[in-house]
Amino acid sequence: MYASTKQISITAFILLTILFGLSLMSASQANAAPISAEPPIYIQPETLHQNTIRQMIIKFNPRLPDLERETIIAAIIEESAATDFDPLLIASIIAAESSFRPGAVSPCEARGLMQVTDCVSQIMKIRDPYDIRQNIYAGTRYLQDLYRQFQQFELLLAAYNAGPTRVARLGRVPQITETVNYIQRVNDFYQSIRTELLTTIDGLIGKPVFDPISHSLDFSHRPAIAADTNGNGLPFLMFSVAQDWCEPGRSINYLCFV
Repeated sequence: MYASTKQISITAFILLTILFGLSLMSASQANAAPISAEPPIYIQPETLHQNTIRQMIIKFNPRLPDLERETIIAAIIEESAATDFDPLLIASIIAAESSFRPGAVSPCEARGLMQVTDCVSQIMKIRDPYDIRQNIYAGTRYLQDLYRQFQQFELLLAAYNAGPTRVARLGRVPQITETVNYIQRVNDFYQSIRTELLTTIDGLIGKPVFDPISHSLDFSHRPAIAADTNGNGLPFLMFSVAQDWCEPGRSINYLCFV
């Protein structure tokens, strides 16, 4: 009888100790910062860009055959990776230059999607400016050369439209109506397609979207979006829904690029 009573007492003491410990843990967790129930959302960036550019092409040239449309998209993504230009910017320039018409020819004999001149074709060593991949290759590599020379977005576009010699001589955007309108057109297309991309993301996550990308198109303020990788080493953009961003009138969840 004594042994049984002692055993029961010890067991009761152990149970009370465990319950007390659990109560302390619960209180500690209650006072701690809440853990977000919404984990970061991982989305393949290429898929988002491809879908957004696809809709842009359909808007400008709805009769373009599917094969040519998909070739344009693939070439833009490929050259974006090679030159570090935003694929949405390349698409915006193509929209302004040719409205996504591979056979377009200007009065000054510039050809194809990015309106490549004979001089640029020779410099970039392409044989057929009407070939989609060759044309986008030549146009983006020429843009890359111009960026190295001028370092500013507006001067880059001005040189692409009016020629680098004139822009270099003036040190500013030439007051040519066509050039000024061209820069504005590219700017408008770029802002519009970026807005569509953010709207797409907003629809995917069902949350208000905070756009951390600067509205300046100067390359010194170019958005830097880091890439994360999954277990297979595939590149992903990581979007995190958080509450620690502040913006007037918007104090709930925001989409963060991390």
